[in-house]
Amino acid sequence: MDQSVSYAAWPVEEAWRYYVSSFILEASGEMRVAEVNAALSLEILIKSFFLVETSGSGTSYARYDRGPILSKLGSRAHRLDELAAQLPDDIRNQIFDKGDQDMLKKRGDAFTSLRYSYEENARVGSSSILREIAGEAIPRVVKIHRANQSADPWILEFESIRESARQKHGNRL
Repeated sequence: MDQSVSYAAWPVEEAWRYYVSSFILEASGEMRVAEVNAALSLEILIKSFFLVETSGSGTSYARYDRGPILSKLGSRAHRLDELAAQLPDDIRNQIFDKGDQDMLKKRGDAFTSLRYSYEENARVGSSSILREIAGEAIPRVVKIHRANQSADPWILEFESIRESARQKHGNRL
């Protein structure tokens, strides 16, 4: 088990929820809001490796602190490429291929640049690429958790959770 990172399971589950919501929003034509949710999904997913558990150890509702790496990033802790760059190389490369990492850089500010569309400097246009990356990254993170002996019920039941979501929302999930 790599001791330099955390294996916080609850945030992975939360990342899944934002991913599913991005899928539903995109299917209803809300592309910009879908991309914000996909970006938030990826942000939470990456941050799950840096969190420091503060209470509720061993429960499904453990609580976490940002930890030193996220605190050091400050306001840049929303940039997907900067977050991913903080991961150990072996973990980052298990989660994201080179093309994904390039897209995280290109669309790394999606959460902050798209969420307030009415602001003067808001980004115009949106893409489904972050949703697609999240859809591939979440199962990879689940696999990493399992390889590190996660006993979290959600991690262990992920395939049935994903299958249930696919039956409800479509096989692309």
